[in-house]
Amino acid sequence: MADPVPHFVDLLKEWSYNIPFSTQWAVSIDINDGIKDTIQKVKDLESVGGDDKNWNFTDSVNILTKDKVSTENNVHCFFVESVSEISESFSPDSASFENNGGLIPGLISRGRSGYHNRSLKIGFRDTNVSFADFLIRPWVIAAAYLGRIADGENEIKANINVYHFTRNIDKKNKRIRFKTFNYYGCTPVGVDAPDYDYSKEDIVNFKTTWVFDTYGVEDYKTIKPVESPDRAARDRAVEEFDWEEAEARNPDSVLGEPSPAQQVLNNVDELLQESRFPTGQ
Repeated sequence: MADPVPHFVDLLKEWSYNIPFSTQWAVSIDINDGIKDTIQKVKDLESVGGDDKNWNFTDSVNILTKDKVSTENNVHCFFVESVSEISESFSPDSASFENNGGLIPGLISRGRSGYHNRSLKIGFRDTNVSFADFLIRPWVIAAAYLGRIADGENEIKANINVYHFTRNIDKKNKRIRFKTFNYYGCTPVGVDAPDYDYSKEDIVNFKTTWVFDTYGVEDYKTIKPVESPDRAARDRAVEEFDWEEAEARNPDSVLGEPSPAQQVLNNVDELLQESRFPTGQ
C-alpha cells in the first residue's frame, strides 16, 4: 500500500486544498438613505411624553453611515466584531405504510428549516457613537411597527454580504475572496444588552439577530481570484525599469519634482488611467 502522507502533503500544496484563514473575513451592510429615513421615524412612533430628546439620532446615524466607516472600499463595516453564518438542514421522515412487515420504510423529506428558525448573528463593537444603540436598536423598533413591509414610503430591508478571504491563487501577496454569503432582504429583529460592571475595563460588544428573505453562496470562480490586469501591468513596468541608472542620474527630487523612480510609477498610472477611461468617451 502506498504511503498516504506524501499524497496528503502534495494535495495541501494545491490552492484548492489549502486551509483558508478563519479570521480573514468582512461584512458589508447596505444601509441606504431610505433605511436611514425609516429609522428616524421611530422618534414619532415612540414619543415619550412629547420629549424631543429621545430617539433623536439624525446626527448619529449620519456619522455611523459615512463611507469611511460603514464600508471599506465597499467591503467592510467598521463596527462589525463577529458573525455567525446560518445552517442548512431539512427534516427527514419515514415513508411508512400499513402492514409493512419486515420492510424498512424509506426516507422522505418533510421540508427544509424555515428562515424564521435560521437567523444571522452579527456582533458590533461599541464606540462613543454607538452603532448598536443609535442605529440597530431603532431599526428593530421600526421593523416591528412596519412588519418588515417595504413600500414606497418605508425602506426597512438591507442586503448583507459576508466575505471570506484567503491567499491568492497566483501566489502573490494579496488576499482574495474565496467564498461569499449573500443575504437579501435583511432586517434586524433583536439587539442584546451587554452587562456593565466596575471590575474590569473591556471592549463592549452587542450581539444582534437578523432575519432575511433568502440567501445565496458565491464560490471563487465567480469572484475571479486573479491579479488585476492594472496591477499586473504596473508590477511588470516597475520590475523592468532600470532603477540604478535612473537614481544615479537624479537620486533625489529637485525643486519638488519627482525623481525618475517615482516618474515611472506616475507614467504607468497615467497610461492605465487612459486605457480605462479613453478620452472622448
